[in-house]
Amino acid sequence: MNPLFLGLMATLCFLQGFFSFKPQNQWPKITQNDLKEVYQIIKEKYPQIAHTDKNSPLKDWLSTGCHKAIDLSTKATSIKGYEFALRYYLSGFHDPKLQLITNDETTVKWPGFLVKEKDNALVVATTAENAQDENIPPSNAQLIACNGKDPEELLKANIELYFGQNQDSKRLAPYLLVDLGNPYSEQITECTFKTDNGLTTIPLTWKPIETSKLVALIKNTCGNYAFSTPLLQTPISTAENKAQLIVPLPENRAQVVIPTA
Repeated sequence: MNPLFLGLMATLCFLQGFFSFKPQNQWPKITQNDLKEVYQIIKEKYPQIAHTDKNSPLKDWLSTGCHKAIDLSTKATSIKGYEFALRYYLSGFHDPKLQLITNDETTVKWPGFLVKEKDNALVVATTAENAQDENIPPSNAQLIACNGKDPEELLKANIELYFGQNQDSKRLAPYLLVDLGNPYSEQITECTFKTDNGLTTIPLTWKPIETSKLVALIKNTCGNYAFSTPLLQTPISTAENKAQLIVPLPENRAQVVIPTA
């Protein structure tokens, strides 16, 4: 066979392989390595671990929770997958003072309204700014379903697992219809409400909103009682630092806040 032809074919094969090359996704490995770091940090520096019985649920979660978070991280494709795998692990310790601080500034989204808990139900909390929008359900309309599912179940799966297991749902409710960028949560596309005119299903249009504006809306519509997720955090004050240990993770991707008292 003609050597020139063979050389041309080899070159074409090389170029085809070169242009079809895709960078390997490193996020699962990065996340798993940092989860192991968090495991060691909590084991060595978290007072509640040292002061609990070896058979306590807390010490069981130290290991089993880490393994579950590692399994979750196999789906990580970005910094958000990394962040929420770590949040899932930390949330399982049921201590709101055990936190994760990240440097990520991904835009938060919402559908133009919030919900809050009222009389053991989830109802719409609107503001004067969006009350006249025809795509926004009326204030106090009861939320019946999201994506055809029980909203309380979605609240647990999308929010509670990452921002405080076993917390009062009243604190978590405002975040059900806030897109925090969690790649493991179910994206809500439509909600059904009970109004004075009966049941109505509304498709959601997710829009960016400034974090500071969202925090203000939550306080105005739901009160200061609403849970302040670490994603909506403000810098930790010097006074609070006295009872906390802040441990940076490799390459300063995040910091783990350990309560020391």
